[in-house]
Amino acid sequence: MKKRGENIENFDKIKKTAAEDLKNAAKRQAQAREKIEVEKAKRAFGNSQVAAEKKEAILIKITQLVDRQNLELKAAYQDLEKLKQQEFFFISKNKPIPIDLKQQLTYNAKRIHDIKTKNQSLQSEYRNTQAEYDIIIKRLKNTE
Repeated sequence: MKKRGENIENFDKIKKTAAEDLKNAAKRQAQAREKIEVEKAKRAFGNSQVAAEKKEAILIKITQLVDRQNLELKAAYQDLEKLKQQEFFFISKNKPIPIDLKQQLTYNAKRIHDIKTKNQSLQSEYRNTQAEYDIIIKRLKNTE
């Protein structure tokens, strides 16, 4: 009987150790992933200063693209204003609106929508890039 009791105790110890290993496995896996990411960052940038410079260069380029999109949007709204004035002229004279004017209005509305969509995409890219580089810089600073 004593032997059976010892086996039960051993089984309980093994069971407890296995449970602790499972708990720690996720932590070890996260640490391993973090180590891999740090090594990638070191290979790509070398140090946090280089990563910070790269981050700033990319963010400046994205900002320039946003500025360019804003200029295009402003021009598209100016075009829309002129087209709407033409449309209003025909409406005020009780004349039918020419097909080409309708097409220009449709094209302009699509252009404005596309520019706004692109601008939102660029702003999202800016935020994501900033967050991504902040993480990389933090990892590199922790190893320096």
